Amino acid sequence: QFGALDHLTRYLSVAVYTLLLIIEPTRLYLGHYGNLANRVPELAGFLMLTVLMQLPLLSFFVFNQNLLSTPTEVTLHTMFWMVSATENLLCFLCLKKASAFAKSVYFSHPKRY
Repeated sequence: QFGALDHLTRYLSVAVYTLLLIIEPTRLYLGHYGNLANRVPELAGFLMLTVLMQLPLLSFFVFNQNLLSTPTEVTLHTMFWMVSATENLLCFLCLKKASAFAKSVYFSHPKRY
């Protein structure tokens, strides 16, 4: 199946898979650590990696007709895209709560001049 693709699609597929292999562990680490430690920067990094990098890369596999994907691949990539979109929503809500908590901690400290 890979040999039936044209050169551009082959190189793009390899590049996208390589980027996903690099981005996914980093993204999951930031989300896990940011959620457990209630850290706003890590959660924001998780959200930005998901929105700006992972969803467009997954959309390449879901919506590209030149890939000659099997129904199993289409189903798996669609499910992965939907799970990532759900993670976006949940991360946004968690980020909102974490930033409100960080703000309350910041304002609870006495002012020093």
